[in-house]
Amino acid sequence: MHQSQLYSPRLQQIKEGNPANKIIPVKNRFHEGSSATKKLVFVWETGRTRILYYSDLIDIDYDPDTDPNALTVYLIYRTVRLKGYNLDRLVARFVLDEPFIIGVTPERYVALAGDDRFVVTDVVVEK
Repeated sequence: MHQSQLYSPRLQQIKEGNPANKIIPVKNRFHEGSSATKKLVFVWETGRTRILYYSDLIDIDYDPDTDPNALTVYLIYRTVRLKGYNLDRLVARFVLDEPFIIGVTPERYVALAGDDRFVVTDVVVEK
C-alpha cells in the first residue's frame, strides 16, 4: 500500500465506521443525565420555603375515589401530605418526573386559579 493511501480520508472513514471498534452510547429514555439535582420546592404565602429532593422520593399515593383532594408523597425520611384541587394534574407532573415549584395557595384564592390547573391549599411535612 502506498504511503499516501494510509492517510486518505476514505480509509479514515472506513476505520471509524468499524462497528467492532466503536462504542455506541445508548440514550436513556427514562431519565436525562444532569449535573443539577432535581428538587421539589414548596412555597407558602408567608415566604416559607421547603426544598425536598427527588432522589429521596419513594412513593406517591393518590386515590381520587377515596379523596380526590388529597395526595401523599413518601420520601426516605419524610411524608408530605398535600390537600388541594385538581390534584390529578399534579400527579401527571410527578409521572413526568418534572422538578417544579408548588405554591401553597390560600383557600380564598382557589377560584382565581381556574379549572385547568392544580391548586395546593395545604402542605404538611411529617418526619
